[in-house]
Amino acid sequence: MRRWPPVRRHRDETGAIAILSALLVVILMGMGALGVDLASQVNERQELQDSMDAGAQAGAFQLPGNGIRAQSDATSFARVADAGVTPAINFFCVVASTASGVSWTLDSSQIPSVCNPASGKVGSSYTGIRCGPKICSIPCVPSLGDSCNTIHLSDDKTVPFQFARVFGVDQGSTGAVDSAACKGSCGSIPPNPMNVAVVADRTGSMSSSDVAAMITGINGMLKVMTPSQQYVALGTIGRASSTAPSSCRSSPSTSTTIGPWVPTPFTTGYLNAAGTDVNTSSQLIKDIACLTTASSTGTSLASPMKSAARYLLGSSVGATNNLGSLPVRTTGTPRNVLIFETDGQPNETASTGGTTSLATSADVFSNVNDSIVANTQTGPVATQATVTTTTGSGSLKKTTITNTTYNTTTKTTTNTYVGGQNACTNLSTVAANAKAAGILVVTVAYNLSGITCDSNNPALPSSTSSTVDGVASILSTVVSGRTTTITQKIARTITEVVWVDPVGATVTSVLANAASPTSTGAASADDNNCGTLAGRTAENADGDYFFCGASGTDMAPIFKTALSQAASGIKLIQLP
Repeated sequence: MRRWPPVRRHRDETGAIAILSALLVVILMGMGALGVDLASQVNERQELQDSMDAGAQAGAFQLPGNGIRAQSDATSFARVADAGVTPAINFFCVVASTASGVSWTLDSSQIPSVCNPASGKVGSSYTGIRCGPKICSIPCVPSLGDSCNTIHLSDDKTVPFQFARVFGVDQGSTGAVDSAACKGSCGSIPPNPMNVAVVADRTGSMSSSDVAAMITGINGMLKVMTPSQQYVALGTIGRASSTAPSSCRSSPSTSTTIGPWVPTPFTTGYLNAAGTDVNTSSQLIKDIACLTTASSTGTSLASPMKSAARYLLGSSVGATNNLGSLPVRTTGTPRNVLIFETDGQPNETASTGGTTSLATSADVFSNVNDSIVANTQTGPVATQATVTTTTGSGSLKKTTITNTTYNTTTKTTTNTYVGGQNACTNLSTVAANAKAAGILVVTVAYNLSGITCDSNNPALPSSTSSTVDGVASILSTVVSGRTTTITQKIARTITEVVWVDPVGATVTSVLANAASPTSTGAASADDNNCGTLAGRTAENADGDYFFCGASGTDMAPIFKTALSQAASGIKLIQLP
């Protein structure tokens, strides 16, 4: 018979389970406590990041003009969220990079117009430069006169622990946290939606090399734009031919009154498929290339600006454009931007007339030969004259004394040349109307230092003067011996014709006045000497919407800088 094995009695293990449970509770509570401290550490790091971002963006707002204010604002805003932060602050000049084999190198065309780290330049290179696929950053020192467009803040923070102290860990650290904010182009034009009308001067005063540099500058600007968001039209000084072929719609007109000022409509396909270069089959690029053919109809200013402004505004002022046929941009309301470049004082040969109002399509001209006439009259003014004559000799000698009062009236006709100054005034008024309609106006003066609006006025004719005396009115005749004294009065008329050529405003001041105010409301101004390299460098980096150049090498980066100023904003970036 099979027997079952005896049943073994188990010991009571409930006490062991209680001990394990207690240990597990301690471990879980410890892990929870550590989790609370670690969460606090992560939260402190995020708050520190927010503080650095806020400080960087606040500081960048003051760039490039005021590095000292940028530093103080950056610190103040960083401390709004956390009064204990003490960020280390550095400045940089950030511009585009270009491919060089398997690495990248500096796009020097953006210096000094975008920013200028001159204190760190050694020969043709810069100390501390670092380049990546898109941008290069160069250390920049505002206190040494550098123009900087980027501010960098960094800090770390100790985080006290509450629960981890049980395990002997009293504190942690956020680790190093940094933020960099750049103002302006920062190596590329931000892809903000814009309608851009570029008005380029191709009159005969532009040399072939300067026109070539201008074309390079416009194309360079296009290369850093976003065609799907930024539509571009081309206007010209002087106007284009109404019969220009499709291969060259900007071909100049021989007429001052016939032909479009904006021959090239808004275009989107101005870059190649890769977005790395201009698309030579694009109508816009073809028409830009045709700017090498000079116009011979003089330099008009107000009419091309008015036409470009109306083209931007379209149906709101009774004008037409092709924006309705292009894709609708959904990333925001497009900004209207008018970039106006000229190398000449006004020399308008069409008849004076038209209106500066954007509500009508009529051109507005002020003929260079225009003058105003002012007639003035003074007098009569009494003047005395005595003439003594003698006849005969000896006992036959006779003396006649004639005392004459001339009552002289002077009639003056003053002719003042006003054609050039009025043309500049018309430009200012059209620009004011464009700005009032919401257009951002950017102006570029080329080789115009010291040139005034009336520099093309005609040579002054010689002034003339003629005197006509009326019939003498004898008041008395007294004979005493051989002396006769005659007292008389005569009405005299002097007629003068005078020509005046006033010294008008400088063209650079007019163009600066035409440009839009800065984001802070400050007026754009020609407050630097555009006749010197240092003055042009300062002018083109002062943050307003007026720019100046004096050579082809100046022209290449100006258009890019001008549009980057138009699209300027402050953005956080990652430094290479």
